[in-house]
Amino acid sequence: MKKMLVIEDEPFIVEPLEFYVRDEMKDFKFFKASTGEEGIRIIEREHPDLLILDMKLDPFMDGINVLRQMQSELSRMAVIVLTGFVDPHMETEARKLGVDAYLEKPIYLDQLRKVIEEVLARRNKLDRDRKDKK
Repeated sequence: MKKMLVIEDEPFIVEPLEFYVRDEMKDFKFFKASTGEEGIRIIEREHPDLLILDMKLDPFMDGINVLRQMQSELSRMAVIVLTGFVDPHMETEARKLGVDAYLEKPIYLDQLRKVIEEVLARRNKLDRDRKDKK
């Protein structure tokens, strides 16, 4: 079973996503965190396959800081950013840190599912290609 972690401080975004994943994406175990620090602890403990990350979390740690602190995990974890604040500088920085997709809120759950499937398919292909080169 794959593991998905959502780091998002807005319950009105997390709760519908959690229900959707549990009902429609049964091959995922769902984890959630409302702060960057809590999310980092879950990443270190659970090693999720997919991280869905809000950029504006709390005054102590934003999404960029989470990505920087988890740099060693990013090579094995797909990352999708959801943000309500379009900031080209932040998007550029996130992409440099290895983000697979950068999406603007609001997003429909079916659209998010499609992006999740595309990102994981790309990651799986890259992993297979790396193994074939060895």
